[in-house]
Amino acid sequence: MSNLNRLLRRAAYLASGWSGIFAFAVLTFAHGALAQAQQGLWHGRIMTPGQDRIMSSEELFQHLADSDVIVMGEKHYTAAVQSMEAAILRGTMSAATEQTHMTVGWEFLNRRDRAQIDQLFDQVSNGSLTPEDFVSQTQNTPNAVVYAPVIAAVRDLRGSLLPTNLSRAEKAPVTQGGITALDPALLPPGYGEGSDHYRQRFREAMGDHVPADKIANYFDAQCLTDDVMAWSLEEGTGLKFLIAGSFHTDYRDGAVERLKTRLPTAVIKSVTIIDAADFAEPDLLPLLIDSRWGPLADYVVFVNEPQNPM
Repeated sequence: MSNLNRLLRRAAYLASGWSGIFAFAVLTFAHGALAQAQQGLWHGRIMTPGQDRIMSSEELFQHLADSDVIVMGEKHYTAAVQSMEAAILRGTMSAATEQTHMTVGWEFLNRRDRAQIDQLFDQVSNGSLTPEDFVSQTQNTPNAVVYAPVIAAVRDLRGSLLPTNLSRAEKAPVTQGGITALDPALLPPGYGEGSDHYRQRFREAMGDHVPADKIANYFDAQCLTDDVMAWSLEEGTGLKFLIAGSFHTDYRDGAVERLKTRLPTAVIKSVTIIDAADFAEPDLLPLLIDSRWGPLADYVVFVNEPQNPM
Protein backbone atom coordinates (compact mmCIF):
# COMPACT_ATOMS: atom_id res chain seq x y z
CA MET A 1 0.00 0.00 0.00
CA SER A 2 1.40 3.43 -0.92
CA ASN A 3 2.12 6.03 1.72
CA LEU A 4 -0.67 8.18 0.30
CA ASN A 5 -3.23 5.37 0.43
CA ARG A 6 -2.15 4.45 3.95
CA LEU A 7 -2.56 8.04 5.08
CA LEU A 8 -5.95 8.28 3.38
CA ARG A 9 -7.08 5.11 5.15
CA ARG A 10 -5.91 6.48 8.48
CA ALA A 11 -7.59 9.79 7.72
CA ALA A 12 -10.90 8.04 7.06
CA TYR A 13 -10.60 6.13 10.33
CA LEU A 14 -9.80 9.29 12.26
CA ALA A 15 -12.60 11.29 10.70
CA SER A 16 -15.14 8.63 11.69
CA GLY A 17 -14.27 9.03 15.38
CA TRP A 18 -15.43 12.62 15.90
CA SER A 19 -18.67 13.71 17.50
CA GLY A 20 -20.19 17.10 18.13
CA ILE A 21 -19.57 17.01 21.88
CA PHE A 22 -15.84 17.43 21.24
CA ALA A 23 -16.12 20.11 18.55
CA PHE A 24 -14.43 22.71 20.71
CA ALA A 25 -11.36 20.48 20.96
CA VAL A 26 -10.87 20.63 17.20
CA LEU A 27 -10.30 24.36 17.51
CA THR A 28 -7.86 24.09 20.37
CA PHE A 29 -5.89 21.31 18.69
CA ALA A 30 -4.16 23.92 16.54
CA HIS A 31 -4.85 22.58 13.01
CA GLY A 32 -6.56 19.56 14.55
CA ALA A 33 -5.99 15.83 14.43
CA LEU A 34 -8.83 15.51 11.92
CA ALA A 35 -7.33 18.11 9.61
CA GLN A 36 -3.86 16.59 9.77
CA ALA A 37 -5.18 13.15 8.87
CA GLN A 38 -7.13 14.48 5.91
CA GLN A 39 -4.03 16.25 4.62
CA GLY A 40 -1.50 13.54 5.45
CA LEU A 41 0.22 15.74 8.05
CA TRP A 42 1.90 14.90 11.34
CA HIS A 43 0.69 17.82 13.43
CA GLY A 44 -1.98 16.48 15.78
CA ARG A 45 -1.33 12.83 14.95
CA ILE A 46 -2.04 10.57 17.95
CA MET A 47 -0.64 7.05 18.17
CA THR A 48 -0.38 4.23 20.68
CA PRO A 49 3.01 2.48 20.51
CA GLY A 50 2.56 -1.03 19.17
CA GLN A 51 -0.59 -0.21 17.20
CA ASP A 52 -0.29 0.76 13.54
CA ARG A 53 -3.08 3.28 13.46
CA ILE A 54 -3.90 6.86 14.31
CA MET A 55 -6.25 7.47 17.22
CA SER A 56 -8.93 10.10 17.08
CA SER A 57 -8.81 12.93 19.60
CA GLU A 58 -12.11 11.70 21.02
CA GLU A 59 -10.58 8.29 21.69
CA LEU A 60 -7.58 9.82 23.40
CA PHE A 61 -9.72 12.02 25.62
CA GLN A 62 -11.91 9.10 26.64
CA HIS A 63 -8.92 6.88 27.41
CA LEU A 64 -7.36 9.59 29.54
CA ALA A 65 -10.62 10.41 31.29
CA ASP A 66 -10.82 6.82 32.51
CA SER A 67 -7.62 7.23 34.52
CA ASP A 68 -6.69 8.82 37.84
CA VAL A 69 -3.37 10.45 36.90
CA ILE A 70 -2.22 11.70 33.49
CA VAL A 71 1.45 12.52 32.96
CA MET A 72 2.31 14.70 29.98
CA GLY A 73 5.96 14.65 28.89
CA GLU A 74 6.92 17.72 26.93
CA LYS A 75 9.58 19.61 25.05
CA HIS A 76 9.90 22.85 27.00
CA TYR A 77 9.20 26.30 25.53
CA THR A 78 7.61 25.07 22.30
CA ALA A 79 4.34 26.84 21.51
CA ALA A 80 2.75 23.95 19.63
CA VAL A 81 3.55 21.57 22.49
CA GLN A 82 2.05 23.74 25.21
CA SER A 83 -1.02 24.50 23.06
CA MET A 84 -1.50 20.75 22.65
CA GLU A 85 -1.25 20.27 26.42
CA ALA A 86 -3.99 22.86 26.91
CA ALA A 87 -6.15 21.06 24.35
CA ILE A 88 -5.62 17.73 26.12
CA LEU A 89 -6.63 19.27 29.45
CA ARG A 90 -9.83 20.66 27.94
CA GLY A 91 -10.75 17.57 25.96
CA THR A 92 -10.05 15.15 28.78
CA MET A 93 -12.12 17.08 31.30
CA SER A 94 -14.98 17.28 28.81
CA ALA A 95 -14.87 13.49 28.52
CA ALA A 96 -14.47 12.94 32.28
CA THR A 97 -18.16 12.93 33.13
CA GLU A 98 -17.58 11.59 36.64
CA GLN A 99 -14.93 14.16 37.54
CA THR A 100 -15.84 17.67 38.61
CA HIS A 101 -12.35 18.85 39.54
CA MET A 102 -8.81 18.68 38.23
CA THR A 103 -5.34 19.40 39.62
CA VAL A 104 -2.46 20.29 37.32
CA GLY A 105 1.05 19.90 38.68
CA TRP A 106 3.71 21.82 36.76
CA GLU A 107 7.44 21.14 36.91
CA PHE A 108 8.24 24.86 36.51
CA LEU A 109 6.57 25.88 39.79
CA ASN A 110 8.47 25.43 43.07
CA ARG A 111 6.93 24.19 46.29
CA ARG A 112 8.57 26.89 48.36
CA ASP A 113 6.64 29.54 46.38
CA ARG A 114 3.25 27.93 47.04
CA ALA A 115 1.69 30.90 48.85
CA GLN A 116 2.67 33.38 46.16
CA ILE A 117 1.57 31.03 43.37
CA ASP A 118 -1.81 30.42 45.00
CA GLN A 119 -2.34 34.16 45.35
CA LEU A 120 -1.43 34.86 41.73
CA PHE A 121 -3.57 32.04 40.39
CA ASP A 122 -6.52 33.28 42.46
CA GLN A 123 -6.12 36.54 40.55
CA VAL A 124 -6.11 34.64 37.27
CA SER A 125 -9.26 32.82 38.32
CA ASN A 126 -11.12 36.02 39.21
CA GLY A 127 -10.00 37.77 36.02
CA SER A 128 -7.73 40.40 37.57
CA LEU A 129 -4.56 38.83 36.14
CA THR A 130 -4.06 37.37 32.68
CA PRO A 131 -2.48 33.96 32.13
CA GLU A 132 0.35 35.74 30.32
CA ASP A 133 1.00 37.93 33.35
CA PHE A 134 0.89 34.91 35.65
CA VAL A 135 3.58 33.22 33.60
CA SER A 136 5.63 36.40 33.49
CA GLN A 137 5.52 36.75 37.27
CA THR A 138 6.36 33.14 38.06
CA GLN A 139 9.00 32.39 35.41
CA ASN A 140 12.40 33.91 34.71
CA THR A 141 12.31 33.88 30.92
CA PRO A 142 10.05 35.57 28.35
CA ASN A 143 10.05 32.28 26.42
CA ALA A 144 7.68 30.90 29.06
CA VAL A 145 4.76 32.89 27.63
CA VAL A 146 3.98 29.78 25.53
CA TYR A 147 2.58 28.23 28.73
CA ALA A 148 -0.21 30.81 28.92
CA PRO A 149 -2.69 28.48 27.12
CA VAL A 150 -2.12 25.86 29.83
CA ILE A 151 -2.80 28.38 32.59
CA ALA A 152 -5.90 29.59 30.73
CA ALA A 153 -7.18 26.02 30.45
CA VAL A 154 -6.76 25.40 34.20
CA ARG A 155 -8.59 28.67 34.88
CA ASP A 156 -11.45 27.95 32.48
CA LEU A 157 -11.88 24.41 33.85
CA ARG A 158 -11.86 25.75 37.42
CA GLY A 159 -8.96 23.53 38.30
CA SER A 160 -6.14 23.84 40.79
CA LEU A 161 -2.53 24.60 39.91
CA LEU A 162 0.04 22.76 42.01
CA PRO A 163 3.77 23.57 42.42
CA THR A 164 5.68 20.29 42.22
CA ASN A 165 9.41 21.02 42.22
CA LEU A 166 12.30 22.18 44.33
CA SER A 167 14.19 25.26 43.26
CA ARG A 168 17.56 25.07 41.56
CA ALA A 169 19.16 26.52 44.67
CA GLU A 170 17.59 23.80 46.83
CA LYS A 171 18.85 21.06 44.47
CA ALA A 172 22.30 22.57 43.89
CA PRO A 173 23.95 20.69 46.81
CA VAL A 174 22.84 17.40 45.24
CA THR A 175 24.60 18.07 41.94
CA GLN A 176 27.76 18.74 43.92
CA GLY A 177 27.61 16.08 46.62
CA GLY A 178 24.85 13.61 45.82
CA ILE A 179 21.51 12.98 47.51
CA THR A 180 23.07 12.89 50.99
CA ALA A 181 24.01 16.56 50.58
CA LEU A 182 20.35 17.61 50.36
CA ASP A 183 18.72 19.38 53.28
CA PRO A 184 16.89 16.45 54.95
CA ALA A 185 13.78 18.59 55.34
CA LEU A 186 13.45 18.65 51.53
CA LEU A 187 13.68 14.91 50.98
CA PRO A 188 10.29 13.34 50.16
CA PRO A 189 9.22 10.68 52.65
CA GLY A 190 9.85 7.24 51.21
CA TYR A 191 12.27 8.66 48.65
CA GLY A 192 13.38 6.24 45.94
CA GLU A 193 15.75 6.60 43.01
CA GLY A 194 15.18 5.52 39.43
CA SER A 195 15.69 2.13 37.80
CA ASP A 196 18.91 0.79 36.33
CA HIS A 197 17.49 1.35 32.84
CA TYR A 198 16.73 4.96 33.75
CA ARG A 199 20.27 5.41 35.07
CA GLN A 200 21.73 4.03 31.85
CA ARG A 201 19.56 6.26 29.67
CA PHE A 202 20.61 9.23 31.78
CA ARG A 203 24.29 8.37 31.43
CA GLU A 204 23.99 8.09 27.66
CA ALA A 205 22.09 11.36 27.38
CA MET A 206 24.31 13.37 29.72
CA GLY A 207 27.71 11.79 29.12
CA ASP A 208 28.95 14.59 26.86
CA HIS A 209 27.51 17.36 29.04
CA VAL A 210 28.53 16.44 32.59
CA PRO A 211 31.97 15.43 33.95
CA ALA A 212 32.18 11.68 34.49
CA ASP A 213 32.73 12.08 38.22
CA LYS A 214 29.52 14.13 38.52
CA ILE A 215 27.13 11.91 36.55
CA ALA A 216 25.98 10.05 39.68
CA ASN A 217 25.25 13.33 41.45
CA TYR A 218 23.27 14.70 38.53
CA PHE A 219 21.30 11.47 38.36
CA ASP A 220 20.50 11.90 42.04
CA ALA A 221 19.18 15.39 41.25
CA GLN A 222 17.12 13.97 38.38
CA CYS A 223 15.60 11.30 40.62
CA LEU A 224 14.97 13.84 43.35
CA THR A 225 12.98 15.97 40.91
CA ASP A 226 11.00 12.91 39.81
CA ASP A 227 10.08 11.95 43.34
CA VAL A 228 9.31 15.47 44.53
CA MET A 229 6.90 15.84 41.62
CA ALA A 230 5.24 12.51 42.39
CA TRP A 231 5.05 13.27 46.11
CA SER A 232 3.62 16.74 45.45
CA LEU A 233 0.91 15.38 43.17
CA GLU A 234 -0.38 13.24 46.04
CA GLU A 235 -1.84 16.49 47.40
CA GLY A 236 -4.00 17.00 44.31
CA THR A 237 -7.72 16.29 44.12
CA GLY A 238 -9.91 15.11 41.27
CA LEU A 239 -8.30 14.09 38.01
CA LYS A 240 -4.58 14.74 38.37
CA PHE A 241 -2.24 15.93 35.62
CA LEU A 242 1.52 16.38 35.69
CA ILE A 243 3.38 18.45 33.08
CA ALA A 244 7.11 17.78 33.01
CA GLY A 245 10.04 17.48 30.65
CA SER A 246 9.77 14.28 28.64
CA PHE A 247 12.98 12.73 30.00
CA HIS A 248 11.24 12.65 33.38
CA THR A 249 8.34 10.67 31.89
CA ASP A 250 9.49 8.69 28.84
CA TYR A 251 9.26 4.90 28.87
CA ARG A 252 7.00 5.20 31.95
CA ASP A 253 10.12 5.70 34.03
CA GLY A 254 11.22 8.59 36.23
CA ALA A 255 8.24 10.50 37.58
CA VAL A 256 5.79 7.92 36.19
CA GLU A 257 7.50 5.10 38.08
CA ARG A 258 7.54 7.13 41.29
CA LEU A 259 3.83 7.90 40.89
CA LYS A 260 3.13 4.19 40.46
CA THR A 261 5.01 3.52 43.71
CA ARG A 262 3.33 6.31 45.64
CA LEU A 263 -0.16 5.73 44.24
CA PRO A 264 -0.24 1.95 43.77
CA THR A 265 -3.99 1.69 43.18
CA ALA A 266 -4.20 4.65 40.78
CA VAL A 267 -4.64 4.25 37.03
CA ILE A 268 -1.73 6.24 35.60
CA LYS A 269 -1.41 7.02 31.91
CA SER A 270 1.42 8.77 30.12
CA VAL A 271 1.42 10.99 27.06
CA THR A 272 4.59 12.14 25.33
CA ILE A 273 4.27 15.08 22.95
CA ILE A 274 6.90 15.03 20.21
CA ASP A 275 7.92 18.05 18.15
CA ALA A 276 8.15 16.46 14.69
CA ALA A 277 10.18 19.43 13.48
CA ASP A 278 13.17 18.01 15.36
CA PHE A 279 13.24 14.92 13.14
CA ALA A 280 13.25 13.70 9.57
CA GLU A 281 10.02 11.90 8.69
CA PRO A 282 11.52 8.38 8.46
CA ASP A 283 12.76 8.77 12.04
CA LEU A 284 9.37 9.51 13.61
CA LEU A 285 7.66 6.12 13.81
CA PRO A 286 10.77 4.39 15.25
CA LEU A 287 10.50 6.77 18.22
CA LEU A 288 7.38 4.97 19.42
CA ILE A 289 9.16 1.85 20.65
CA ASP A 290 12.85 1.58 21.58
CA SER A 291 14.52 -1.81 21.24
CA ARG A 292 16.02 -1.48 24.73
CA TRP A 293 13.61 0.69 26.70
CA GLY A 294 10.28 -0.32 25.22
CA PRO A 295 7.22 1.87 24.43
CA LEU A 296 7.86 5.61 24.72
CA ALA A 297 4.53 6.26 26.46
CA ASP A 298 0.97 5.00 26.55
CA TYR A 299 0.11 7.62 23.93
CA VAL A 300 2.28 9.72 21.64
CA VAL A 301 1.06 12.99 20.13
CA PHE A 302 2.97 14.78 17.38
CA VAL A 303 3.03 18.52 16.75
CA ASN A 304 4.47 20.49 13.85
CA GLU A 305 5.80 18.86 10.70
CA PRO A 306 9.03 16.87 10.12
CA GLN A 307 12.04 18.34 8.40
CA ASN A 308 11.53 16.48 5.11
CA PRO A 309 7.88 15.46 4.78
CA MET A 310 7.34 12.77 2.14
